Amino acid sequence: MSDHNVPQKLLIRRLTKRLKLVRVWIKRIPAEIEYFRLNMAILLHMSCDLSENKQRILHLMPCKICGDKSANVSTYFTPYICKRDNEVYTSSFRGRPLYGKKITVPSGYKGIIFVEHKKSEIGNVKRNLYVTGTFPHFTYWNYDKLPTKNDALAAAMDWIDIAEALHSTES
Repeated sequence: MSDHNVPQKLLIRRLTKRLKLVRVWIKRIPAEIEYFRLNMAILLHMSCDLSENKQRILHLMPCKICGDKSANVSTYFTPYICKRDNEVYTSSFRGRPLYGKKITVPSGYKGIIFVEHKKSEIGNVKRNLYVTGTFPHFTYWNYDKLPTKNDALAAAMDWIDIAEALHSTES
């Protein structure tokens, strides 16, 4: 039976039942997460000194690029980045306008780039990630709109400060 033909009160009852099922399911999640944690491991291979790794320039694009080949970004993308305002950058990618903002990694943190050389197609096999570089800042890009504090990434970066404030001890 479609929800389009159901009276509002009955629809609310159905949604309430579904929410109760979701609540029960959420209560069971930690045990299932523990199961996956035991059966699949992600191993991070880091060199002793991260300062030995080459600092990279990062661009977080608002799209999925299906391919893992190298791209000559310094020739075909970076020269065309223009600074619009004091914090906003403009460029284009495949003919679409981009608006970007540079975000600095907060003090006390280090941006690290991990690469998986060979991804297993089996879900519960150990995954190995290797450090290939570090970054002090990165530029994130939006299609057709200026970056704001309401963007998911900018809001996530604010949570670092909030978490530190919540977990700090006052003297």
